[in-house]
Amino acid sequence: MMTYKRITRVLLLVCMACAMLPGYAQSQSARAMQKVFRAIVKNDFNQAWNLRQKVTDPDAETQVLLDLSDALILARPAETGSSVTIERDPWHAMTLVRNIYVRGEGIEQANEFLSADGIELSVDMIEKLIEKRLIDDTFKHDKEMEYRRLLTVIDTDNPAYARARNRLAEIDFAARCTSAQGCRNYMRDYPESPMVEKAKALTLKFDYEDAESEGTVAAWKRFINSYGSRPEAKEQVAQAQRNLIALEQGQLVSPQVTLQALDDYASTNKRSLENPVFTVYDNLINLPMHSHRLMSLKLNFGGATSRVDEEVKQVKGKTYKNYYNFNTQGLLTECYDGYLDQKTTYRYDFDATHGFYPVSRTTNGKTFTYSCSYDVRTKRLDAIKCTDGTRVEFSFDENGRIVERRQTDASGKVVTATYKSGKIRTETGPKQTMKFLKYDDNRATEIDIVKGNKTDKWTYVYELNDSKAWVKAVASLNGKQQFTITRQFSPSR
Repeated sequence: MMTYKRITRVLLLVCMACAMLPGYAQSQSARAMQKVFRAIVKNDFNQAWNLRQKVTDPDAETQVLLDLSDALILARPAETGSSVTIERDPWHAMTLVRNIYVRGEGIEQANEFLSADGIELSVDMIEKLIEKRLIDDTFKHDKEMEYRRLLTVIDTDNPAYARARNRLAEIDFAARCTSAQGCRNYMRDYPESPMVEKAKALTLKFDYEDAESEGTVAAWKRFINSYGSRPEAKEQVAQAQRNLIALEQGQLVSPQVTLQALDDYASTNKRSLENPVFTVYDNLINLPMHSHRLMSLKLNFGGATSRVDEEVKQVKGKTYKNYYNFNTQGLLTECYDGYLDQKTTYRYDFDATHGFYPVSRTTNGKTFTYSCSYDVRTKRLDAIKCTDGTRVEFSFDENGRIVERRQTDASGKVVTATYKSGKIRTETGPKQTMKFLKYDDNRATEIDIVKGNKTDKWTYVYELNDSKAWVKAVASLNGKQQFTITRQFSPSR
């Protein structure tokens, strides 16, 4: 029989032993969780789940262990735990573990508990194990949303991160790179993807197809501007340029084309002898009845395409009024000379190879007809003959710019004009030579008239409207004002 003293000693030893056990081992819940974890590390998830369900009223410290055990059961290997009533869900398991870190409570005690014999785990080890299961499941299922979700929970320095991102890039490529903008967005979001080069190639393809579908001058110019300097687009750019030229030619080589459209094209494109637009343009502006060339450029009309009313007031003499009507191509269709009290009308036609050409001129009820000849090679205007006996012949440089115009009247008198950069420089007849010495844009401001040893100097001072067309010109001879011309454009320019 034990004495009271011996019983007291035994109880003291038991209490001392209990005091040395971890805090979890002192509770019934903790002892139950030891059995749960020992079943888990043996991959006996059925037993672990049965034991875990018996822990119904855990204290705060045991709750961390419950979350960890639940996470391991949720992330159990496939084909295990057939009687476990919760489905495998490594994503949910990862969430449980991450929440433990977020709360930051009970981790140290959990690690102390998990380090016991028969378990030999830690919170970090459990996280890595679940992370591996989550990674394995993600690559096995190979679904876009799972890859996206995985990338939110694993560290960027994890080798699986790059693998998952590359695989997501491959999956996303097919879904997003179905248009030029989609490919651009894809390359923006996945600059490191091995699919970037393919996305670039598809962007080029889609951009070309978009320009082809739109089929406008602006679309082809946009494509050429975007890809003109990129070697990989050399063939497409060359074809785009051919398409652009064909489209522009179709629009501009027509009787409906306007002078403005031709001017815009000529000013923004490289001059080419083979380009029919330039042939049409040059043949147009070099016609004597064109507003750029009228009156030998001394008092040109600057490409007018409307009615121009003109008043000429001589310092010593009379004042008279003229008017001129120009069509949309800048060709004179009707004019009235107030000094002679004479009206003249002109008719024109269009040839798809050569452009606009004069047909007839009617003055005082009498009509004269024109015939034009062209250079066989360049299709440019060679000469214009009129049944009134006059003839105008043209010469051009290798770029198609006019360099000389030779005009013969009905009596055989010849006046020859020379040009440089589109501006008349000299005009020589039987009795005198005119030298155009200075210009303000296309407006001649100083002209010398040489007759033998005598030289007279004409000067012109202009006033311009808001559209840079001159509306007033004051002409002086040897410093003395001779006449003033005022003009009104209708509609206003």
